[in-house]
Amino acid sequence: MRYYFLLLFLILVLVCPAASQEKSPSTMYSLFVSGGYGNTTSVNVSDYYNSIVDNYRATGIPIQTQTLFGPTVIMNAAILCSLLENIGAGVSFGYLYSPAFSNYQDYAGIVKINGAVSAYEVSLKMQYTPVDIGNVSISFSPQIGACHTQVQVTQEIKFNDYSDMNYNWKMTKEGWGPCLQGTIGGSMRLGEFTIALEGGYRYALIKIDDQTEETNTETKNVSQLMDIGLNGFYSLVTVGINLR
Repeated sequence: MRYYFLLLFLILVLVCPAASQEKSPSTMYSLFVSGGYGNTTSVNVSDYYNSIVDNYRATGIPIQTQTLFGPTVIMNAAILCSLLENIGAGVSFGYLYSPAFSNYQDYAGIVKINGAVSAYEVSLKMQYTPVDIGNVSISFSPQIGACHTQVQVTQEIKFNDYSDMNYNWKMTKEGWGPCLQGTIGGSMRLGEFTIALEGGYRYALIKIDDQTEETNTETKNVSQLMDIGLNGFYSLVTVGINLR
């Protein structure tokens, strides 16, 4: 993971000053922070989770799913420098989180099945601004980078009168893969600050074989291939500030 950070920072440090000298001594750096929502398509993860829920239903436990993988919280931070009048480049860091919840409770106890797909991303980001009129602009931003993804699914069974029969199980898978994004947005400048509304599409497919399973009494490694696809549309609200 550290090699991706070093490589992208090296590109930022070397490319931006070089472009600055060719263009003018007034190259600007900008810091951006974004938050938003997306809908990813972790189909294989959802199928795996549903198979666990279905096993309980097959035994007569009418467990209900409240949330299934798909709705995703997204947070980003980026630092860009201006290369040309309408082109910038820099490094972007992102975090994504998509949960799943199912449970059933009656007089005997409670069953919970929880899941989470989380991802950390580091990417090289370009920004092209074809429209810039007054304080309003429209920009397109492609990104390419690496994504570290973790999947966790837990099962918890609690009995009200027989605590020695309680059962806990946790599955964890994690791995690296490439990620691509394309974002288009409109922004308004307010002095040194910028406020933008953005939308785009992201693609990341991580293939993971090994997984760790933990229970009350043991931990073991299991081989089970899973394609973790974090693909889908998203929308963001972004706030930026110019740094000179």
